Amino acid sequence: MNGPMQNLRYGLRAPAKSPEFTIVALASLAIGIGANTAIFSFVDEVLLKPLPYAEPERIGPVQEKPPGGGRNGISTLNYLDWQKENKVFEYMAAQTGGSVTLTGATEPVRLRR
Repeated sequence: MNGPMQNLRYGLRAPAKSPEFTIVALASLAIGIGANTAIFSFVDEVLLKPLPYAEPERIGPVQEKPPGGGRNGISTLNYLDWQKENKVFEYMAAQTGGSVTLTGATEPVRLRR
C-alpha cells in the first residue's frame, strides 16, 4: 500500500524525469489561467457590474435626424441651444467621436477623438 509520503516523492520525481513536458504543461496552465482571468475581468466590468448611476435605465441618447435619414452630428452651438432650452431632461452631456485631421505640421495626421 502506498503511503502519502511515497506518493509525494513520486509526484516530485516524475516531472524531474521529463523537464520539457513539465515546462510545456506549466506554460499551458499559465496561459490558460491568464486568459481566463483576463476574460473574466472584462466580462465582470462590462456585463456584471452595474453602472455607477442611480437609475441607468433612464439614460439615453438624443440625436438629430437629417431630412434625408441616417445619422447627423450635432454642432456645438446646437447642443448649447438644446441644453439651454431643455425642459425634459434632468441632465445633458455631449459626447464626441470620429476623427479629425491635424494639419500645419510636416504631414497631415488623423487623430481620433
